[in-house]
Amino acid sequence: MKKILVLGTLLAFCAPVFAAPKCEGDNCPPKRDGKARHELRVKKGPQLSPEMQAKFKEAKEQRKARRAQFKANEEKLEKLVKDYKKAKEGSKKQASLREDIGEVLGQVRDEQIAVREEGLKDFEERLARMKEGLAEEQKPEAKAAWVGEMTDKIIAEDGDLGEALHEHGRIGPRHAGPRGPKGPGPEGGLLPPPPPPPAEAK
Repeated sequence: MKKILVLGTLLAFCAPVFAAPKCEGDNCPPKRDGKARHELRVKKGPQLSPEMQAKFKEAKEQRKARRAQFKANEEKLEKLVKDYKKAKEGSKKQASLREDIGEVLGQVRDEQIAVREEGLKDFEERLARMKEGLAEEQKPEAKAAWVGEMTDKIIAEDGDLGEALHEHGRIGPRHAGPRGPKGPGPEGGLLPPPPPPPAEAK
């Protein structure tokens, strides 16, 4: 019993130390509910220009339209194939259904090729920007500025080259431009490899 009383007295004396300090006015941290935390995360992120926001919105709508078209084509093909398998083998109806299947697949192929062309165009634009960036990096004055900046970093990092280059890619700063080319990724599957050339008759 005596031990419990001593423990209670100690806790009574220590409780104010662990209690949260009272705050007044501007010293109080803001109360955050779920919404406020979400808004804080959004504000911390990079702010996109209106042009980039419009571009992302347009790309999102295009992807949504392509998914809807892909789904519609898939449903149409499932029905056509079902009817094709029900039709009499070698009949005119089966031949007509086969043509209909080929027509839908032709539309799918056109969409795949259009997406690939769009991706290649985007890649060419990024490649041109990368080449411009490389040309800037190759200028003697750019190299001299880089060496001066990196000299300060190397001194600050006690000669640790890896740490000093941490913010840099193979050529320049990671944030200065595209990190590298990304190949196009058409929805609905990648294009298959081209067929082998026909064997020449001997």
